[in-house]
Amino acid sequence: MTYDDSLSIRRLPAASRGVDAGQHDLHGCAMTRTTWAAYAACSWALFFALPSFYWVAGGSVGMKTIARDPDAIALINDPFVVFATGVLKVLGGLFALGLVQPWGGRFRRPLRLIAWGGGGFCILYGGALMIQHGLMLTGVVDTPSVLGTTAARWHFWLWDPWWLLGGVLFALAAWNARQGNQVASDARRSVR
Repeated sequence: MTYDDSLSIRRLPAASRGVDAGQHDLHGCAMTRTTWAAYAACSWALFFALPSFYWVAGGSVGMKTIARDPDAIALINDPFVVFATGVLKVLGGLFALGLVQPWGGRFRRPLRLIAWGGGGFCILYGGALMIQHGLMLTGVVDTPSVLGTTAARWHFWLWDPWWLLGGVLFALAAWNARQGNQVASDARRSVR
């Protein structure tokens, strides 16, 4: 199915949607080259939200991957801030999903802009932190005592690449949403 600007539904042959017949996602929607990144970005964001909700509920496993002494960092101990970060991650996942779902049709352009912005932020944030933590681990820059070497390693090998991955997925989702709209538009014109 494709959705035109007025959100009316039209069935197009599988070949004109850029998908092999029988290739579908879990909801029966056509899974194409242009939708996988949005589903992956959504999954990334929802998975990334889990630790935030776990930690705000009082869990402590994994806190030492954030800092040697998490209690010394005020933002980590503020339940509102931790909960808000979890909510923002879930919203990011919904924005990514809106790029390829019918309910996001009216807001496709703003969602693409949000995906580009979020992707760019995650790439810059993850990249800058990876450089910073790499410099700490190589001894070029002192590691703050509140962070500690162990947490710096966790950041360098897990959290920083995780941010980079999310940024790449959101950027690809935004790019693919543009490409997907182009393919659907071309297919509609050929059917008319």
